[in-house]
Amino acid sequence: MRLEKNWLDGVEMSDGEVVLCENVRFNKGEMSNDDALSKRMAAMCDIFAMDAFGTAHRAQASTHGVAKYAPIACSGPLLSGELEALVKHWTT
Repeated sequence: MRLEKNWLDGVEMSDGEVVLCENVRFNKGEMSNDDALSKRMAAMCDIFAMDAFGTAHRAQASTHGVAKYAPIACSGPLLSGELEALVKHWTT
């Protein structure tokens, strides 16, 4: 996995390569869930997997916005597990 520090204008990558984008929360428009920033983030991915239960409630560009515009958005295994545990707790 490669760490990309300057990624807002896109990242060159090979098929099958995974790239981690640094300092997402410090981008202008992150906290306000800016549509333009959200679309830029979504344009960089084929699939967006939200796997951070502790931040899933935030309506920000890197959580809500990118999921809104990504071609495919889903929960990751950790988030799914937390949600399943909550459902089990509330329904038993």
